[in-house]
Amino acid sequence: MEQFKDYMQLYLFNRERFEKIGASDLYSALSDMKAYKFPSQYTPVDVLTDTTNDNPDKLFRILFCVCDFIKMVSMAAYGKSIQFAREKKQIFNSGFTNIEFHNDKIIFYDKVQKLEEAYDLSTMTIQGFCEFLTDNEYCNKDIFLPFIEDTEYENEPLLI
Repeated sequence: MEQFKDYMQLYLFNRERFEKIGASDLYSALSDMKAYKFPSQYTPVDVLTDTTNDNPDKLFRILFCVCDFIKMVSMAAYGKSIQFAREKKQIFNSGFTNIEFHNDKIIFYDKVQKLEEAYDLSTMTIQGFCEFLTDNEYCNKDIFLPFIEDTEYENEPLLI
């Protein structure tokens, strides 16, 4: 694999694919959900690999959007990240990207640094990350409420 990094790799089992990147628990949790079990139209692979707005899972569409924002911030593309967050106003809190004065830029910078740190923590659950996003006013609480209160994924192991 080291010699041929630029080539696609064939996996016999999807589980192996996600074990390699440390997401086997996430894959297993999705595999156990009624919505993605055989003979469902969508599979856990669809949920974990489709980073577009066509992702069949609402929570993952939102989380991939947040990840895109964090990637922009990590590349120091602050203007682009602010514009992106404003375009996705149904997800991101408008106060988070409201920048009128120089001091607002400093506050924004500090908040995105805190967001990047939280994103890098591997010990946080999906539900914990959703709560972090809403408690710190990065994202609108209404969009995460069904997931935080576990009404969307009732009795499902995904958020734990």
